[in-house]
Amino acid sequence: MKGVTLTQPEPANLMDLAAGEFGLISRRGTDYRGLLAIHAGLNRSLICSDHGAYKFGSVIGTVELVDSFHYRAVPVIYQHLPWAHSFKGFCWLVTNPQRLDNPIGLDGSPGLWDWPAGDAIILQHQFNKALRANV
Repeated sequence: MKGVTLTQPEPANLMDLAAGEFGLISRRGTDYRGLLAIHAGLNRSLICSDHGAYKFGSVIGTVELVDSFHYRAVPVIYQHLPWAHSFKGFCWLVTNPQRLDNPIGLDGSPGLWDWPAGDAIILQHQFNKALRANV
């Protein structure tokens, strides 16, 4: 599994996406597609006013990374969306957020990073969540 470290409140905002909604992560381009762990870094954004409401230094959930493109080359299938021309540089398009009930504390890293244990940990979390839902 891959992960990306972001500054709050961006990770929390991604976890709040509704089903079927798309979110953006401004980064360099990537060929990676698939499940992506969202790590809330230790740093706080200047616009992050309520620090007590956010988790820091933890993987707080996952999203599916479905596309990556430059703002000058927004694919036609996304051009109708309101954000299609509101960013600069590269953008990662993500969807399907899955918030972890218990964030997993670990050190992040700049850019896209490997998290070898991530697949097993996330699968176990999803299994436990399904068991609780069926009880």
